[in-house]
Amino acid sequence: LPEARNTKNSAVIHRVLMTALEFLILLCIYAPCFFMAGSALAAYFSSSANLAWTFLNTSSILALTATAVFWIVKICIDQLPLDTSALDSRWDALGTWMALLVQLLSTIIGSFSAKHLEEEAHQKYYIVLFSSIIAAVHGLLITNHWLIFVTVWSFINWLLKKMLCFYANRPFALLATYKKKFTDHLA
Repeated sequence: LPEARNTKNSAVIHRVLMTALEFLILLCIYAPCFFMAGSALAAYFSSSANLAWTFLNTSSILALTATAVFWIVKICIDQLPLDTSALDSRWDALGTWMALLVQLLSTIIGSFSAKHLEEEAHQKYYIVLFSSIIAAVHGLLITNHWLIFVTVWSFINWLLKKMLCFYANRPFALLATYKKKFTDHLA
């Protein structure tokens, strides 16, 4: 009888631990996407460009932190003697590194852009585009359904076209968008 009780308690503890791990993993997986989408929305509705840059930098750092936490949790989970087959396995080691690299680069590019676009009239538009692209890239990394993948891929293409044509009077940027559109249609 005591062995049965210990086995039952052990199963309950294991289930609670797995539920907590699933929640932490899902939170860390989706956090970068939500932080960057939130940054795009905040920049769109913000009253000034400085406030929009603050939202972007804060969201980038929070998303980078969430991705790093997920990487650490993933390493720890792989070391535990648990049956983790029930956990969401959308990100393997390569996907985790890619997400970490994407977010690290976007944080650096966002900081660089904040300095070099100080006198630009359409800073908020740039921040909305940039944050949306990074959120969509994170969405592309975490999806496991082909229809969502194709939709997000198309959305990224549309956003990149807008970003390439940020300055409308640059003929080489327009040429690059036409070339990109042609190669995307071939793909």
